[in-house]
Amino acid sequence: MTGGGKQNQLRLVIICGLMGTGKTTIAKNIAERNGWALVSSDLVRKELAGIPATQHEYVGWGEGIYSSEFSEKTYKRMNELAEQLLRKGRSVVMDACYGKRSERADTHALARATNVEFTCIELVCPENEIKRRLTGRSDHRTASDGRWAIFADQKFRFENVNEFAKDEHILVDTSKRRDESMRQAMHALDVREERAVSS
Repeated sequence: MTGGGKQNQLRLVIICGLMGTGKTTIAKNIAERNGWALVSSDLVRKELAGIPATQHEYVGWGEGIYSSEFSEKTYKRMNELAEQLLRKGRSVVMDACYGKRSERADTHALARATNVEFTCIELVCPENEIKRRLTGRSDHRTASDGRWAIFADQKFRFENVNEFAKDEHILVDTSKRRDESMRQAMHALDVREERAVSS
């Protein structure tokens, strides 16, 4: 067992960024390697809508279960779940776009209220790679409804992440090999790889 204050402290980590940047993959890997809980916006949104996780809702940007009102409801529920887990002594990884500063602010406030360490890991990737991923995505393997047809709308409305302290906001380029992106993310969290793998 390795030492280090950060490794033993409860964490609230948000994995944010545009669709196709690999948020779900990175979030799931971080959660699994560390034994942390994972809260997914895709799953919470579908649960609130009363539809199966793999049922796709291909609506226009900002419509249906992706309206501002429903998204607000989704993020609120995510924070409720995260708070329950944190108060039970579990670190939490949040997988969502977090395209609005208000959404990020609410989760950041939760971290402060529960006295846990907060990290925002923002994933970035060149558009040509994002297009390749979204156009080649299998509908049956993911709960995400992200697709290239609405990417430009999401990008236009994404509010830049510039409100956090330097040590709370980390950029990870996911155009690299998956293991390289994971190493960068784990380094940002100051979690030693050998401990994470054994968790």
